[in-house]
Amino acid sequence: MTFFRKIVLMIALLTSVTACHNVPVWQYGMFKRPAGNQPYAPLYITGWQDGCESGAQASSTYLYRMRYSFKQDWQLLNNAYYVNGWDAAYNQCRKYILQHNLSHS
Repeated sequence: MTFFRKIVLMIALLTSVTACHNVPVWQYGMFKRPAGNQPYAPLYITGWQDGCESGAQASSTYLYRMRYSFKQDWQLLNNAYYVNGWDAAYNQCRKYILQHNLSHS
């Protein structure tokens, strides 16, 4: 195999691997509306996004850890909306990514 073909094959392989999860986990529609159809508080959504990013990073494979990172706004840790959103999303997204990885191995 020529050098050029090896490069093209490697680029194609890396592109296909990284294309698996281009959309952040929290944008899959996991939190449209709570019970009662009232919108979530903005700080709950911020906590959700940070917690989901952190949960995804905690359960992800080596490749996905390059995409996700631990996020927690220490200035908002006294805010109940932020903390509740962060905790709920951390647990849900961690389990979601773990289940996803186990089903595709």
